[in-house]
Amino acid sequence: MAHKAECVPKGMEKHLVDCIILQETFVNITSLESLAKGYILNSRCEGKSQITVDTYQQILRRFLWFSQANGYPHEPHKISPNHIRGFLWYLASESNRWASDNPASRKPASQSTVNHYYRVLNTFFGWLKREGFVADNPVAHLKASQGRAQNCSGS
Repeated sequence: MAHKAECVPKGMEKHLVDCIILQETFVNITSLESLAKGYILNSRCEGKSQITVDTYQQILRRFLWFSQANGYPHEPHKISPNHIRGFLWYLASESNRWASDNPASRKPASQSTVNHYYRVLNTFFGWLKREGFVADNPVAHLKASQGRAQNCSGS
């Protein structure tokens, strides 16, 4: 730390410390958000089409939005099959998704759309497992749904 302070103009030491504290607080390289960005970069490097990369990005952005809105953990290893199930249920049952005015978000998603989200999340968490960020893929514990969503409350 003293080595870096030598490069900082006099009087700016506190600003440097504040920046470091902000980085430690807000820039966690193993957060879901950061790893989603890494996955998108990896997909580009693998030569996936721009349409595929854009689709992955949109689905992961929506999963991150839902995760934050519902207080899900920021750490991928703490995401459980129930978190994924809750997200997929939201897609299949909510008639006002993403707090959006888009007409497509004003009705529950089709089974095909829910299955597409399932597959993208499965590949994302599978990548996290291969890269060593999680020990288990929570999506792998779920079956892709075959029909319209039913009431999961048990009644």
